[in-house]
Amino acid sequence: MVNGEAKVSGWNAGLAERYIPPFQDKWGKVGPKHSAWHERVKLEIISLSKYVTFLKSELPRPWFLLKPDANPRYNFSLWKGHLQIPSRPEIRFDMVILLNSEYPRVIPRCLLEKNIANYCGKIYLKNSWKDPQTGKEYVMICHDHMAELANAWESNLGIVHFFIREVWFWFAAMQNIIIKNWDKTNDTSTRK
Repeated sequence: MVNGEAKVSGWNAGLAERYIPPFQDKWGKVGPKHSAWHERVKLEIISLSKYVTFLKSELPRPWFLLKPDANPRYNFSLWKGHLQIPSRPEIRFDMVILLNSEYPRVIPRCLLEKNIANYCGKIYLKNSWKDPQTGKEYVMICHDHMAELANAWESNLGIVHFFIREVWFWFAAMQNIIIKNWDKTNDTSTRK
């Protein structure tokens, strides 16, 4: 507390972020409208691959899969995959990451298939997106915490840092309630 007001401190990097550092500052200006965007996308993929390698050393299986949509219409601003509970691979939800045209200045958005609302707590049902290719509906998980915390988001960070700093925190906080609600509504006798 300072003068009776709570101060939010800056972000402290954890072990995963020591393994996957931020991009060089020059990449902080490279977004979907920039001529070097395809080079930044390659760096994004390399960083995500490094994170998956790190996770495989720590967990039975990674908690997500993610890759850019190959449709040139999206110019690598749409990424698709899934989240899953590592100890319960049958509990899995499709996911999309949307990058604003102002990315990386603007934080990415993570949306999960709409049925996640049947299993979790806080989620933004009004913030939704419908995949024009599949018709599947998605709802946005909490994303605004990074904007409220000093140094939590900088333009030289990438999708992998968004996953470490925002998506993982949300998903980790929700896992127990997701498992509990999943087990209430699904037959667990076939669990491996």
